[in-house]
Amino acid sequence: MGSYASVSAANQMPPIAALLPLILVGLAFVVFCLRDLVKAREVRYLPKWGWALVICLSIPLGGVAYLVFGRAP
Repeated sequence: MGSYASVSAANQMPPIAALLPLILVGLAFVVFCLRDLVKAREVRYLPKWGWALVICLSIPLGGVAYLVFGRAP
């Protein structure tokens, strides 16, 4: 009798080719945010090194937080 429980865990994981576009978009977003941070004359709420940590440790929410709250007007 065929059972779905007997399917190995390796067959349930998506292939790396399916995840590669998401990884590349995430990496590009982090690079964009860090580049913007380096070029910024001033930032709000945190020092630049603090924003860099937030951007790198919380992908993509850190970058979104920086773009919304950290950029100086």
